[in-house]
Amino acid sequence: MFAEPPGAALGFGILGGVLSGAGCSGKPERDARGVFVQVIDVESFSSPVSFLDQVTGLIARIKDTPTLPGVDEIRIPGEYAARTKGDRRKNGIYIEEVTWAEIIAVATGISA
Repeated sequence: MFAEPPGAALGFGILGGVLSGAGCSGKPERDARGVFVQVIDVESFSSPVSFLDQVTGLIARIKDTPTLPGVDEIRIPGEYAARTKGDRRKNGIYIEEVTWAEIIAVATGISA
């Protein structure tokens, strides 16, 4: 649901690449994909209900931030994709007629 800021991406690249032995991105000899998994027991720090309440409150405060002119709303990472997915499940995926005709032509072996 939440995307990481660029600094976190670098950190995870280091942990997943260097620490795992898979190597770092951008190196020609790199031929593996490392994985870094971090598991946090929320109950070691807080009750799950309190944690969820605090995260929900943080998201509400972020979304309540005043917007610049021309900006309708502030979205949290993943929100646009989730809305798009819901819309496409409900209404289907729009494909222009020309594109659909080309897909049918390729699928049936008939040139468009």
